[in-house]
Amino acid sequence: MSASGKKTSTNRHYTSATYRSNFRYRLSFPILKVLLTPVIWFLFNYRADYYDAPKDENYLILSNHTGSLDPLMLAKSFRRPIFFVASDHLFRLGIISKIIDFLVAPIPIIKSKQDLQALRNISSELANGNTVALFPSGSRSVSGPEEAIPRATGKLLKILKVPVLLYRLEGGYLSSPRWARSHRRGKMSGRVVYKLTAADIERSTPEELNRILYEHLDANPYAGKERNTINYLGRNYAQYLERIFWKCPSCLRLQSLKSEKDIVFCNCGFRLRYNARGYFEAAGNTARDQFYAIRFPQVDSFYQWQLNELKKDFSTEKLASMNLRQSIFTDNEETLVLTSKARKNQKVLKGSLALYPDRLEYLDPHSGVCFRFPLAQIFDIDCIGPQRLQFTDARDQLVYESYNKKPRSAYKYIETIKQIKSQFLSSR
Repeated sequence: MSASGKKTSTNRHYTSATYRSNFRYRLSFPILKVLLTPVIWFLFNYRADYYDAPKDENYLILSNHTGSLDPLMLAKSFRRPIFFVASDHLFRLGIISKIIDFLVAPIPIIKSKQDLQALRNISSELANGNTVALFPSGSRSVSGPEEAIPRATGKLLKILKVPVLLYRLEGGYLSSPRWARSHRRGKMSGRVVYKLTAADIERSTPEELNRILYEHLDANPYAGKERNTINYLGRNYAQYLERIFWKCPSCLRLQSLKSEKDIVFCNCGFRLRYNARGYFEAAGNTARDQFYAIRFPQVDSFYQWQLNELKKDFSTEKLASMNLRQSIFTDNEETLVLTSKARKNQKVLKGSLALYPDRLEYLDPHSGVCFRFPLAQIFDIDCIGPQRLQFTDARDQLVYESYNKKPRSAYKYIETIKQIKSQFLSSR
């Protein structure tokens, strides 16, 4: 409460469901859909199948996550207002956040920690008869397949005890790859693909529910035997692939890959061309170019190769012999901020970011201020948007974010830290 006794805008995010039962949301949702439908069609050639839900039925909607406009696309299939669970960084954008909250009132959640308040808000909204939509993976696909769905999701469904609609967006990854500089126009669609009744949820285990979710929500464009034949037209197809590629398969150097237009390359001579159908092809006529195009037919094959390399490079044996003073990755011009849920960020420092075998370190070269985060104390490191790092310091439960205006890979930090921490656990 503020000093005047009025609820602040921040508190409204956590109040009872009466806030989202306001009549303006029943008015704003259909207006927004009418206004944005031609925009979404023009940008993405998107078509949504309408879901005719009984008026007296309340439900939770779970969807795969492919792009920043997913909520607008999903909403086109439904008549009633839908309140989406969104990363809390959406509430730290000043006047933009206020406009979003006024029009659609999303429910904030912190991605890098277990957010019990968000879970209580979801339960409250459903109990009050509102419809809530959630992207259970919590993150857009990095390389094509849907990101892993947290194990706790199945438990959440059993606690909520409401019908669940599974909604799948298809064509989203090729339309707006998470790493890409710009979107492409090809073909996108969205529809309800499965319904879990309250009885289905009651008789299923959390593990069984999670398997059902992933089976129906995964829209991996590279799965299956048939290759995509639809062209997703745009420009600079490979631009910023270095946001998710960090190791050259030719010279095996780290942080040496760059991109330009439709080519990802290393100065050792490695190169691949990313085409309009979302596949790699030879960037030239040499045997070397042909070899790498066969070895890495698409983005996920390259990404999985990198993950396998991490397992070899950071095994328990190799970690034991590593020099703790030698950094693995470094990036300059990195800004570290301390976040407060659904509020403004507080800048901590700007300088260098370095990952060591035992810690993540931020250093301001001008003031000498240094923040060190032991890897053992970093909790649920994640990525927001294409390259913004977010993590929780388990020592004080503070949530930090780190960003860079230049294209750099957040995933080289995320995946390497996960691999190192997995070895910590296995060696105990």
